[in-house]
Amino acid sequence: MDKVERVLMLFWQLYSGMRVSKATFCFEMDITPRTFDRDIEAIRNFLSDGYLGQEVVFDRMSNTYRMTGSIKKTLTEVEYTAIT
Repeated sequence: MDKVERVLMLFWQLYSGMRVSKATFCFEMDITPRTFDRDIEAIRNFLSDGYLGQEVVFDRMSNTYRMTGSIKKTLTEVEYTAIT
């Protein structure tokens, strides 16, 4: 798997609300911990450039990475009707 696919996969997992373990992700993708750190940094840079109000943080309690901030979700039919 190339870098673009790997970073997108990591981003999507974080964006979906999953908690990502560094050791597990490195094992599954067959990458080094340093490569994982660079991928996380690339995602952090992307989020900061977009001013999306989201960030990737490390949770020391669970030893995982997660995304904080507002996450866009689609409106339900009821919410859409109420707005219109």
